[in-house]
Amino acid sequence: MRKFTHDDPDGNQKNDTWGISSAGAGANLGELKNLELMFGKSRIFAGSGEAESAIVNGTHKKLLDYVKTIVDEKLIDPDWYTQGWEQRKPKLFAGKVGLTFYPGVLVNEVEGGTGSTGSTIGWFENLPMPKGGPDGGKLPPGAINSGIITISKAAAQDPVKLERILKILENSTYPNDGYWALRWGVGVNGQKVMDVEGGGKFVSLKGEAYRQDNKGAYDWGTWVATGQDGVVESTNEQPAESDKKQMRLDNETMQMPANPNDMAMLTLDPQIVSDLDTLQNEFDIKYILGGTKDYDGFVKQWLASGGQTLLDEATKQFKAAGLIK
Repeated sequence: MRKFTHDDPDGNQKNDTWGISSAGAGANLGELKNLELMFGKSRIFAGSGEAESAIVNGTHKKLLDYVKTIVDEKLIDPDWYTQGWEQRKPKLFAGKVGLTFYPGVLVNEVEGGTGSTGSTIGWFENLPMPKGGPDGGKLPPGAINSGIITISKAAAQDPVKLERILKILENSTYPNDGYWALRWGVGVNGQKVMDVEGGGKFVSLKGEAYRQDNKGAYDWGTWVATGQDGVVESTNEQPAESDKKQMRLDNETMQMPANPNDMAMLTLDPQIVSDLDTLQNEFDIKYILGGTKDYDGFVKQWLASGGQTLLDEATKQFKAAGLIK
């Protein structure tokens, strides 16, 4: 980050590049919060004998100290906290930002935003999550099987309904034929999924109007969607170098170690969770900008404001699920 900020990587002899950026939209740290994973697990997770919190065990403080250093040294885009996701893109597309936490589709987004000349494809490579401590260095947890599907108790006790439900699930989930129809329109309107040499699959959106004109016929938002299908889509007619680069980056990311999604196993009071998120977001920016140094006081307030209640309930649920002995 220091090199990208100070060594004029674009050679224009102007002080207009930054090591990193974010898109906090005036509310939170944006994707910078993922850097907490350098130091350990994030949020609430199953520890040894009880639920733990990154706030209470000090992992969150390590993140805040790290971000404070970045801000103090001016290694970060000055609009990082106030700008939204789309507002940040022009700097990113212009090569003004060195690091970004982004999926592989970034390659195609930047190419599309700069005239699709191929000149930006070589900009991007994967950087594994840096390891800043014994429990750090893993990516954020992914979704549990792309989500959990539930049915009512009454339906489960009705053998006819249950059989129909299970048939729908079996026929429409990856990798079965119904998945490709519902997710990508294969057999619906002539849409094709092409195999790409070296692995991966490609869907061309060139001239694709059916999905826009017939909302819900099939699309990326369907409940069966999963990134495990390895599909990349773009407006290219055939898979281009940018598509192949995205496939490689996505595949590399999927092979990187990630933390388990413990918190997705929990059912916690949503009002307490929301209130604590607000409390944390307000403290985070105040600490980073030098408005306070009292992290211990924040932890006490977090626990007293419902954090201890969440930890106690999480411990109970983790034990019931067998994640804590």
